[in-house]
Amino acid sequence: VLDGLSDLNLHTLDLSYNRYIPVQQLTRSMFQNLTSLRVLRFCRYIQKQSFLAYPHVVLALLTNLEELYITGLRYVIFGPGFRNMTSLRKLSLSGRNCFMSGLTNATFKNVNQITSLNISDCDLEDVEKK
Repeated sequence: VLDGLSDLNLHTLDLSYNRYIPVQQLTRSMFQNLTSLRVLRFCRYIQKQSFLAYPHVVLALLTNLEELYITGLRYVIFGPGFRNMTSLRKLSLSGRNCFMSGLTNATFKNVNQITSLNISDCDLEDVEKK
């Protein structure tokens, strides 16, 4: 379904509140040609009950992505694929789109390139100490 989007030279893609394509069915080919994509919104696309990790292998192809708005998941670690997203500067998990209840020391280890992190209104209950 998303394969045809690469012909559009998209700068922004908003998949928020989308239930048509389950996140488990996202494939690398859906994003591989979206080289001009700078902003991706996945808010409420990933439901806290149905998915426990971000699709880092799929998103790793978005090397020019600068801003990512995504639903915050409980005690999740951003996988190693996020290291490939070298242009990523802004990461937002905030507000009613955030289900994070805690942070570990490893949560953000693969997104050390970001310069802006929004975790406001996430109702954090636990933060791991060093």
